[in-house]
Amino acid sequence: MNTSMFQYIVLSAWMLLAACTAGAADEKELISILKSDAGVVEKCDACQQLRISGTLESVEPLAALLGDERIGHAARYALEAMPYPEAGAALRAAMDQTSGLVKAGLIDSLGWRRDTTAIPLVAKGLSDSDAVVAMAAAKALGRIGGTESETALFNSFATTTGEVKIAVMDAILNCAEIRMRIDNPSDTRIFYEKVFQAQPSSAIRLAAWRGLALSDAKRRTELVIEALAGHDEPLRFVAIRLVREMNDPQLIRACMKQWKSLGPDAQSLLVDMSADCGDRDSLPNILEACQSSAVSVRIAGLNAVGVLGDASHVAFVAERAAKSSGDEQAAARKVLRTLRGKDIPAEMIARMKDADSAVQAELIKAIAARNVTEAAPSLLPLAAADQPAVRASALAALKDLAGPQEITALVDLVVAVPAASASDASNALVQAARRTGSQQVAAEKLITKLGSAPVVQKAVLLQAAGRLGHDSALTVLRAALTDSDPSVVAAAIEALAGWPTPAPLSDLQKIAQTSTVRTHKVLALRGFVELNALSSGDDAAKLARYQQAITLADQPAEKKRILAKLSGLQTDEALDWAQSFLADPDLKQEAAQAVITLARSVGLRGKEKTTTALKVVLNADVVADLKRQAQQVLDSASAVSDYLLDWQISAPYTKDGQNYSQLFDQPFPPEDPSLGQVKWEPIGAGTDPARPFVVDILKRFPGESRVAYVRTGIWSDTDQKGQLWIGSDDGVKVWVNGQAVYSANVARAITPDSDKANITLRKGWNVLMLKITQNNMPWEFCVRIRNADGLTISGLRVDPTQGR
Repeated sequence: MNTSMFQYIVLSAWMLLAACTAGAADEKELISILKSDAGVVEKCDACQQLRISGTLESVEPLAALLGDERIGHAARYALEAMPYPEAGAALRAAMDQTSGLVKAGLIDSLGWRRDTTAIPLVAKGLSDSDAVVAMAAAKALGRIGGTESETALFNSFATTTGEVKIAVMDAILNCAEIRMRIDNPSDTRIFYEKVFQAQPSSAIRLAAWRGLALSDAKRRTELVIEALAGHDEPLRFVAIRLVREMNDPQLIRACMKQWKSLGPDAQSLLVDMSADCGDRDSLPNILEACQSSAVSVRIAGLNAVGVLGDASHVAFVAERAAKSSGDEQAAARKVLRTLRGKDIPAEMIARMKDADSAVQAELIKAIAARNVTEAAPSLLPLAAADQPAVRASALAALKDLAGPQEITALVDLVVAVPAASASDASNALVQAARRTGSQQVAAEKLITKLGSAPVVQKAVLLQAAGRLGHDSALTVLRAALTDSDPSVVAAAIEALAGWPTPAPLSDLQKIAQTSTVRTHKVLALRGFVELNALSSGDDAAKLARYQQAITLADQPAEKKRILAKLSGLQTDEALDWAQSFLADPDLKQEAAQAVITLARSVGLRGKEKTTTALKVVLNADVVADLKRQAQQVLDSASAVSDYLLDWQISAPYTKDGQNYSQLFDQPFPPEDPSLGQVKWEPIGAGTDPARPFVVDILKRFPGESRVAYVRTGIWSDTDQKGQLWIGSDDGVKVWVNGQAVYSANVARAITPDSDKANITLRKGWNVLMLKITQNNMPWEFCVRIRNADGLTISGLRVDPTQGR
């Protein structure tokens, strides 16, 4: 044994001895309290502590208090917990010297100690004239258990009455439970039978029946079936729980043979259990359950068919789905979607062809839900069926199931179906074409149909062509704008307005400017506004088109649509324009919302113009919620007023085989112009409302193992010293007026102001450039300028266009 181990053992032994010594001292103090003239509360508290820490020395002083009506219960609680035989002897000795509640308490403690030596004494209590003592004796014997306790309880069974007899029966059941845990369960049958035959109160009778069914394997099935078929509802409930707990296939099968004699709750249980056991032999009963007068049984039957059934049950379940309603219909539909077997899809397709219309509709829905693509050819004729429900279901399914080979047939359907279903057919065609990448084929087929199509169908075809969005349809749509029929023209405009790219922007603009038909003008104007939002031009050009659009709008509703689109712009000019409508009684709410939205994107940079616009909103006659939003943006702007929020960025820069750390010292064109041309573009903070001062690079340039350069111009009224307070994810290198002033090659999460760099600002414009590395996950930074004392520097201006 090494020295350190020896020292550990000695120390542990010393600590244990010290604890025992302290405990002994405490025990002596507590015993002295018991022997003193202390009050009841103080002595009861001492008993409680001795229950936890008392030794053999405490037994005698505690025993002396057992006869005290005020302290006796506390004393016997303490003795009850002590592991010494002397404690049990003290409790036994006190029994002949007490009565009433005190004696009942002593008996109760002996029961909890499972003191077999006390059985003769406790058994005498069964005949005590005080019912409280007699009941305590019965409960104690039930806890102790064993042959001697059982004999005493059985002997008193016939002589006791009322509450005492109930306690005796409960104790017999407890003895049976103890015996069942350690002996053969069949030996306990007589215990449960004797109590059950006595017809006691409900709870004890049910417990006795359950024990009898568990202990008597020969009669178990008979007992369970009798209970399930009987009118004793509590007993039937216990039997149902027992069947579920045992999950015995043999018992379940035996009960199923008595199917017709059982109530709905039992039938539902057995159906569920048969399915859980995978018992296909029970299918006849399960199919019978599906025809029950009780809806709960019918639903259980359908669910079981879903587990045990096969292709032969498709027709049956489809019929139930078509003819039922509510929860039962939902169960049948679920079974059709989930029924297992490789031949299920083929059976559904076969049944779908010649079933009645209601069943056809259900089978089509199930086929679509199961994604049975091989059903598409069989669905095409049903999509042209006379029955509206079948037709609608088939067209809805073809959206998801039709392949490239069905595209031509779907085009034919757009023309062939009744006018009421033309929109559904068009949807099916467009969705299938997009899903399979067949837009060009679909568009070309539609174009060939246009020449001979009647006016109503021509409008549908034009709308479908527009939704397909293939360039081959643009010429046809533009030509349709001069059609003699106004409905065809309207369809063409609507198709162009829904085009997925800005290609028809000028067409819609011209219609909005020149059309004399109000419907056409409104459709074109709305399309023009929507497509302008999709256009890739700069924000100034977009704003000019919105400004032109609002002059063409003659209704407030159309003007509101235009103002709502301003949120996609990020220019001061858009902010000014939105602010100009704050006095318009029809548009002031939408104008206020536009100002707030624009301020969030361009105004969290401390600009005076933004602050002014938001203050106008606060003073305008607009709803309180808009004023609250404006105030929040103003508060955010104030919180970030000294951060540098406007930047230009050049990114990303990478090099094969180099990670973020290696790229940190790898020069790229922004820091060495001789290495090539540099493209700079604007970037700003404010994309995260919770951190409006952070510039998120990752949102603009996703990726890993790369670097970005950002720059801005800082105006200083005089030559002065200052500090940059920087936070970055990941590393950062800083130049001021071309001179490196700080570097930290690290991988980290951003912590604002974590890095500080001393700088010198010269009078006039100063160029600040940062290199930010990206390892993985977030890629962002924040910067602000303070003086050497950490205070805000007045007179600074920021302009990224001056950062050259």
